[in-house]
Amino acid sequence: FILSVALADRHAIIIAPRYYWDDYGVQSESCRMYKDLVAGGVNPDNIILMSTEKISNHKQNPFPGKLYNHPGDDVPDVYEGVVVDYEKDTVSPANLIKVLTGDESAGGKVLKSTEEDNVFLFFSDHGGADILALPGGYLHSKDLLDAINKMHEKKMYKKFVLYIEACYSGSMFLNLPEDINVVAVTAANDHESSWGWYCGSEAVVHGKALGTCLGDEFSVYWMEDADKGEQKTETLEEQFNRLVKGVTKSHVMRYGDKSFANDVIGEFIGYPEGKKVEHQMSYETWDSRDNEMLFRLYKAQHTTGKEQKMWQAAYEEEVANRKAIDAYFASLTTEPRMYQPASNVKNVNCYKKAIDQFTGAMGRSDYALKYFNVLANICNENPTAFNGY
Repeated sequence: FILSVALADRHAIIIAPRYYWDDYGVQSESCRMYKDLVAGGVNPDNIILMSTEKISNHKQNPFPGKLYNHPGDDVPDVYEGVVVDYEKDTVSPANLIKVLTGDESAGGKVLKSTEEDNVFLFFSDHGGADILALPGGYLHSKDLLDAINKMHEKKMYKKFVLYIEACYSGSMFLNLPEDINVVAVTAANDHESSWGWYCGSEAVVHGKALGTCLGDEFSVYWMEDADKGEQKTETLEEQFNRLVKGVTKSHVMRYGDKSFANDVIGEFIGYPEGKKVEHQMSYETWDSRDNEMLFRLYKAQHTTGKEQKMWQAAYEEEVANRKAIDAYFASLTTEPRMYQPASNVKNVNCYKKAIDQFTGAMGRSDYALKYFNVLANICNENPTAFNGY
């Protein structure tokens, strides 16, 4: 028993695929998570960060090489010292599956955990019905659950905790088994958006306005809760209950195995010292699907001259793109039942074809993700609907 305790370790995977400035918060909260894990005693060799990692030196960044996750004049840079293991196009669904299952053909660090170890995963990006968005494509719930089951079969963890920041994130875990020591906590249920936090006029750091969102409500709340330094006493159950009460714009959900809900948080994220970070209410919150449009609008309203005209044109372009997407889905169906939440995707192949058809015609769009339930519902009724693609 003493030997097994000595050999037990913590492992973590952080996925932050987005690299556009309007999704600044995705990168800042993932970097903050990395630093908090290290501060809590998690071995950096056991942390795998998958990040497109372009925000820190983006042309919009008034602080080159630095990122912030909280407004104020004395807030710390969360980027310094962060080590990225997968970036750009290597942040793909296929590589994430390989990382999870220990497949070294990924070409970089992969999970090396054992049945004695606890594993923690944090994902922050966009999502839709039954999918999470990554630069290399969409990660479908079936593929993620298959990977988790493979991890279980290979005895790659003692207990596995996932925190997922994405719209419709609950849809990824409706079929997560309840008896394999895996639990997923999501920012939203299976048919609603998650929300940006500290956005627009509130995103002011060291006297400079960033104009985007510094984080997301769910992620900001749970990380600031962890900042209290109570990881030795606060349980997963206690933090979940605080999240349910404290997150106001979406419904925090929990799926899977709740048998270890009384384990303390530190068993998964380590034991960093407490910080004095006051949680602030955000009064300018953005639906995550609207980040791009609202950022462009903010810039159009807070610039002058040629720059203002450029941002106004960019805003109008996004509005026109949204109208085109509305028209695309209206051309598929106007049946109200098809616009209802898709509780489960019954035919994944049909759904994948439908998504490919849409992106081939219209390109990728965060806004369009709110319509992917239409594709799922069409496939549920007619699995051959998109065979002609």
